[in-house]
Amino acid sequence: MSYSDGCGGQNKNNAIIGFYTELTNNGMYHRIDHKFLERGHTYLENDRDFAQIERRKKTAEVFVPEDWVHVIEETNLRKPFVATKMRQEDFHDWKSYTEERYKPVLRDNDGERVLLRDIHWMNFGWGEEKGENEAMAMKHHPGEVWVRFGFKKDEPWKKIKITRPGDQQTAAPPRLYTEPIPLKSDKVKDLEKLAKFVPEPQRQFYVNIFSNPTIEDSIENEDCD
Repeated sequence: MSYSDGCGGQNKNNAIIGFYTELTNNGMYHRIDHKFLERGHTYLENDRDFAQIERRKKTAEVFVPEDWVHVIEETNLRKPFVATKMRQEDFHDWKSYTEERYKPVLRDNDGERVLLRDIHWMNFGWGEEKGENEAMAMKHHPGEVWVRFGFKKDEPWKKIKITRPGDQQTAAPPRLYTEPIPLKSDKVKDLEKLAKFVPEPQRQFYVNIFSNPTIEDSIENEDCD
């Protein structure tokens, strides 16, 4: 069981639905249930951790991204946080990958319209429902997402088939980035103003950014436009 707020850009969207379906179809998880908390009641256990980091950063000196790793690791000395540094090759294009395999949630299997913003509970893989004798039974539903608009277990599931027909060509989600990400010219100008106040050796981080030809090319292209 997982919980989150209902932010559409982060949690309640078709990319997440396709991602969860992949996890259950590939056997990584037997069943996934995701509940979206009521607006105004979204305090989660990890919010306390974020509050600790917020307090720590008020007294921290941060010049380069690596410094944020140390801020997080030093926030809770009694029970230290584990900071995992992500590399560019760790990011994959799950949005395009799932769009190729799964249809967006628009209507349920009975043809009734379903709005993502109204969903409070999503179920993937296996779900419980009443059988002919009114007893609850587990049912496997690969390729479908079951949704509820509340948190009551006796609410009937809305069942939505999302698997696209036919064979998909992409075997795995491609890398999201294959080259350095160009910065906008305004961002580079702001960094140049700030870099003069950054001590060595951290300042070399910004010097390397300014010498990146990808950034210089992007600035020239933007100026031409």
